[in-house]
Amino acid sequence: MPLSQVDDFIVFDATASTFHCYSIATGAQLWETPSFASAPWATTWTVYYGETNDLNNLYIAAPDGVMRAFSLTDGHLIWTSKAIPSTEYTENAVPFVSGGLVLVGGNLYVYAGYSLGYEIDPVPRFAMTVCINATTGDIIYTLNGGVSPNAAANGYLIGFGVYDGTTYCLGKGQTTTTVTAQQQVGGSVLIQGSVLDKSAAQPNTPAISDANMSSWMDYLHMQNSTLLNDPPFCIGVPVTLTAVDPNGNAVTIGTTTSDYKGNYGLQWTPTTPGVYHIYATFAGSDSYYSSSETTYATLATVTSTTTPAPTVTSAPSNLATTSDLMTYIVVGVIAIIIVIVIGFIVLYRKK
Repeated sequence: MPLSQVDDFIVFDATASTFHCYSIATGAQLWETPSFASAPWATTWTVYYGETNDLNNLYIAAPDGVMRAFSLTDGHLIWTSKAIPSTEYTENAVPFVSGGLVLVGGNLYVYAGYSLGYEIDPVPRFAMTVCINATTGDIIYTLNGGVSPNAAANGYLIGFGVYDGTTYCLGKGQTTTTVTAQQQVGGSVLIQGSVLDKSAAQPNTPAISDANMSSWMDYLHMQNSTLLNDPPFCIGVPVTLTAVDPNGNAVTIGTTTSDYKGNYGLQWTPTTPGVYHIYATFAGSDSYYSSSETTYATLATVTSTTTPAPTVTSAPSNLATTSDLMTYIVVGVIAIIIVIVIGFIVLYRKK
């Protein structure tokens, strides 16, 4: 294999299970990679591996289902990826057999499974696209369906379906966010809306979390009978809600997550009556571009949450107090004196 912009070329030694780099100008060997003869499935199919490089590292996808990264400076092994287990292949792993391999954006996209040039009967079910981090060798995601990567541009990967003849485009999808706000009894506001995928492949379906994306795409497009009969339970995406109050102050309402139907909702209690400008924002993810929407809510009154102190009232009583008794006694004595005086006057006049 020749190297772009470098006067060197690399040859695979199937006997030693190593790669050798030679100078085109002198024919001298510059370096040799460590042997991987301990992985027989990676060495016996000498014509079925795939390779690419970035002028710093050489990446080899081998039939044992493992990708290896070697330094182009001295040939030392940088990392090996993990094979994906499968009992449907003779290697007990999903192999890389003459499939497409594309390096773009720091990731390696490789076809895992038997290629059209080498198949077995019955055809294994689990051919897939595997995305591998070119720096660490970690598997970022897998996509069932037998899509073999061919090219990439402007953030999108193009591949063809090995088994269905369909051309696929993988990349971030456009989204749309909606929001409404309705005042509830008691002064709270119910904010609700949706975040939907606007991609041409699945328009107006719910936006789904990155963690659930592989099973979600498998369910929508790859005719996985298990998922068709038992749809995956997926999580949506986070939505941040903010508002501008009647005085022009920014208010953080909170963050909620949409559900597997794309819908979200959040109950909120404002503190100032008036018109609120409410913003719903989906910041985007590895699978989707961002989107946002606004609405208005008028809060006529704010219900106080403070409970007034109870008024203490005295229970009525039929019992006379001490001051009442004294008043009665004084009034009685005065009345008796008046009667006696009147009696003396009457007797005096008779005489």
